[in-house]
Amino acid sequence: MAKHTLSEKAVKTSAPPAGKNETTLYDGGGLVLRVRNGASGPLRAWQYWYSTAGKRNRIGLGSWPDVSLKAAREKADQLSQLIDAGITPTTKPDTEGSEPLVPKTLNDLEARFARDYLSHQHKDKGESARATYRRHVAPSIGATRLLDLKKLHILHILQPLVVAEKGRTAKGVLALLRQMFSWAVRSDFMLSDPSAGLRKQDFGQSSESRDRHLSEVEVVDLATRLQAFNLAGPKGRERKIPVLPLPTQCAVWIMLSTACRVGELSNARWQAINGKVWTIPAADAKNAREHKIHLSPFARRMFKHLKTFARGSDWVLPGAEEGKLSIGPKVITKQLGDRQQETPRKGRSKNVSALLLEGGPFTSHDLRRTAATLMRANGVELKTIEKCLNHVEQNKLVETYQRADLMPEREAAFDKLGTILERLVPESMTAHLEVTK
Repeated sequence: MAKHTLSEKAVKTSAPPAGKNETTLYDGGGLVLRVRNGASGPLRAWQYWYSTAGKRNRIGLGSWPDVSLKAAREKADQLSQLIDAGITPTTKPDTEGSEPLVPKTLNDLEARFARDYLSHQHKDKGESARATYRRHVAPSIGATRLLDLKKLHILHILQPLVVAEKGRTAKGVLALLRQMFSWAVRSDFMLSDPSAGLRKQDFGQSSESRDRHLSEVEVVDLATRLQAFNLAGPKGRERKIPVLPLPTQCAVWIMLSTACRVGELSNARWQAINGKVWTIPAADAKNAREHKIHLSPFARRMFKHLKTFARGSDWVLPGAEEGKLSIGPKVITKQLGDRQQETPRKGRSKNVSALLLEGGPFTSHDLRRTAATLMRANGVELKTIEKCLNHVEQNKLVETYQRADLMPEREAAFDKLGTILERLVPESMTAHLEVTK
């Protein structure tokens, strides 16, 4: 029988033949409209018919007009998919708004992927990945049906990024889509990956492993630059504006003296800092392992400054909403990046080159790398540095038998790093971080 033989008009005007109290109309694909006479006119109810082991089964889908012809067809399609997959449908009709067994569009797939995969695999519940999708994918091809999705659709969003010299972004979008399509294939939502055959290197030069770290001369230069102020306000009533917010300056020195990650610091609470030890909980650590950092006198002094700026907040770096939320790693990253540009960017800081050092732009992760480099240059063993960085041993056999936390060695390493920083950045160079009452 041909599928979809009914029309809205046919459903609306349907009635039992003269002399009969009931009739059955077939739309195809198992969808049936049962029509019977009622006290105030015909009553129309949707049913889905299917057979198993030679037995006919029926599932009610609701009554027209509460359930439209389009909605009834969608419900029938969902039940057909269950049967085709070898799943016995329930005897109860699907509720309005229930999601289909298989996502229909790319946007539907992304929503399911975010809920069932990203939210369990990423510390940010997949928010950064979803932001990338919403910005670069959804507006162009999000409404495309999965059955119609082809490699051409993927290229349609990647190639303009390459033309705009955003190859790194294009690679990130491709990586996200490839991960989503791979999951969809594993989940039986798609038969194949439409991005198969596309290579990251086709969308820009391969990025080499970054090894940027600050030299001792650059550390001194950075400290000098951070002391600078700009004047703003009416003449005679000017106020000093630091080239980098004072809390962020403290964050820079803490990342350099503890080798922590920017996310670990931005998520830190004061309860995690106890005297000379900062305990990073497993939930905030990249490798999901609790990490203890010994705080040198240099690091403790910076945390003392931050305590003043926090003004009673539970967060070490509180956000703008009444000190209730943390500042977030992107804020620190943006503030550092804005001050290491050769030309101004619209809506960003005008201090575009205030922190641009001789070796070129640096990131928060480069500060972590600098800390490790300074340790190594001053005699700290590699295995101790790896523990200070909270790296996981890649050799599983070695990891099994070398479980010592090397805490005494780590304490000595962090104190040595603090001594180096005290020499390069004496207290007088950070005196401006002291809040005067």
